[in-house]
Amino acid sequence: GYALKIDDYITKPFNPRVLVAKINSFVERLEKSKSDNRLSGFLEIDGIKMDLSSYDEKRILSDLLTKDELTGISNRRYLNFHLNNMMKEVDTFDSAFGILFIDIDHFKNVNDTYGHDIGDEILKLVSQTLNSKIRSEDIIGRWGGEEFIAVIKIENKFKLKKIAEKLRIIIANAYFESESVGRIKVTISIGGTMFNKNEELADLISRADANMYVS
Repeated sequence: GYALKIDDYITKPFNPRVLVAKINSFVERLEKSKSDNRLSGFLEIDGIKMDLSSYDEKRILSDLLTKDELTGISNRRYLNFHLNNMMKEVDTFDSAFGILFIDIDHFKNVNDTYGHDIGDEILKLVSQTLNSKIRSEDIIGRWGGEEFIAVIKIENKFKLKKIAEKLRIIIANAYFESESVGRIKVTISIGGTMFNKNEELADLISRADANMYVS
């Protein structure tokens, strides 16, 4: 849908207030775009110079700001943005969500044994496998190094645990293979927690991180 230039979507069952809020937000942006002058000028990021009047180059800018360069999934900047929005939704619409803090087990051994190029391939394998197996309403991003965070719209910790266990098993059964190194398999550890209303984002992530280390 996004590839077809759809602006946004929500899934059933949905809260009518969420639908109204999203429509109002879109209409406000549409009206503002009519009154604003056309965006022009150039912006340079990481040595890449972009014409801000070009639709294609604005898409490139969007990718630079929201996607992890190596894995192609959401980056830490976008995860922070999305998590803050989710926290606001909990306050406004009385919704619920949890997060999964995911770490590749003993990843240093992979880099030390096979080299960083193979390590990068493992990071791509894990991130793309996880990204393909989460639901459309959820997102996963690279937090840093071999750590990932999944943001899951879910009602309680029991359902969150089921999703975590499914992802753990999927990665345990996946593998990277090449002629030079043969077949390499890795496992992941996951720490999950539900967001508690009015808590700080740092506390939410710290709790999930601590649970991951227990795992």
